[in-house]
Amino acid sequence: MEKKDFVKAMKKIIESEDAFCNLEDAIQKVSDGCHRPIISKHIEICMDVIKLAMKDDNDWISYWFYDLEKGTRKKMKVKDCDGKVVKMKTLSDLYNCINNKKAN
Repeated sequence: MEKKDFVKAMKKIIESEDAFCNLEDAIQKVSDGCHRPIISKHIEICMDVIKLAMKDDNDWISYWFYDLEKGTRKKMKVKDCDGKVVKMKTLSDLYNCINNKKAN
């Protein structure tokens, strides 16, 4: 998968996930507390497809998305197999990390 296609697809997933979070927040504000949270299974499915296309065997995409909070979490560092810190702030950084065999 080319970097531009990867970045485009991941941006669409992020937009969808943000929209589902906003929808869930709105439902919680107007509900009586007896609703079940909306689980956006299609986000997970889309990420699995990109993971397969990128051959992301080490689950960097999920790590970046959830653990690094889409690259916004500042205190976590990623290191390659030589102990060198790998940049993981942007989707471009994530793409480079997945394609860098030292990080895997």
